[in-house]
Amino acid sequence: MDEEAAQIVLHQLDQALCACIETPEATIVDHTFLEASLLSTSNSPPTALPEVTDTFLHSLLEQKAKDDPAATALEFLDDGGRVSTYTYEAFNQVANQVAHALLRCGVKRDEAIPICMEKSPQYFICVLGILKAGSAFTPIDPSAPAQRKAFMLEELGARWVITNNTDARDLPARDGLRFIIFEELDLSSYPVVNPIIEDLLTTHLAYRLYTSGMSSGPVACSFNSPLDRFNWVAKSCVCRNQKRFADC
Repeated sequence: MDEEAAQIVLHQLDQALCACIETPEATIVDHTFLEASLLSTSNSPPTALPEVTDTFLHSLLEQKAKDDPAATALEFLDDGGRVSTYTYEAFNQVANQVAHALLRCGVKRDEAIPICMEKSPQYFICVLGILKAGSAFTPIDPSAPAQRKAFMLEELGARWVITNNTDARDLPARDGLRFIIFEELDLSSYPVVNPIIEDLLTTHLAYRLYTSGMSSGPVACSFNSPLDRFNWVAKSCVCRNQKRFADC
């Protein structure tokens, strides 16, 4: 702590002690006794964001793919140091093919579709594909114990799980559960156009997540809640084309 900060703390303590003597009945959260110069001004006044009514998480990417198709949507650095790059157009089209494959499987609104694979371009494509199909994604850590995976799949009542040939070997089998092996999907047989889900609402679930150590049900979130966060980021942060968001 530098000298200036120390002086501020001392000044605040001095005024707090004086307030204790002068107004002993005041509550501990009452800070009106502090001079204006000692109050934090880092928080800006609250701003009411517009209510999200007809926009989905994937709609924003679809619009970007239309407006700026050649822009970089995803850069992925694998363990071998290789970088995979997807434009918005390519990323959106492959996710559309995954979505159409899921729709052909008969996935429903609010249905959790687990994804069990290591982080990769295919992982993020599947997340977007599930959202586009109008369902909720649930990531399952491939390194989790078999008992943990079995609990999650059972608790979710999962009918489908997206995985790959490597991670499928460690997934427990159960009645009514079918594996979608990403490498075995013939994506070329599915359309690249954006699927239209007539009955999809922003109140439908976008994801259901299990946190570490959670032994009860997953945390569920609808489409509109993350959009509130994105709207706040868009208004609060300066985002330029060269900006990157990291996912570790």
